Amino acid sequence: MSPAKLKLINTMKLRTLLIGCFGGFIMLNSCTESPSVKDYSAYVNPFIGTGGHGHIFSGSRSSAW
Repeated sequence: MSPAKLKLINTMKLRTLLIGCFGGFIMLNSCTESPSVKDYSAYVNPFIGTGGHGHIFSGSRSSAW
């Protein structure tokens, strides 16, 4: 092989390695949890509208009858 072709192959390998490392860094960095996430489910009362006597189901259900 000619020296120009070997240089091109090495350049492509280096570029692929750098892109892979950069992509891996971005993926690993995005997996950290944000400290400003709030849990709004603590403010929800699932029994609103049930009347307290059990005639209305407060859980989830499908829209199909």
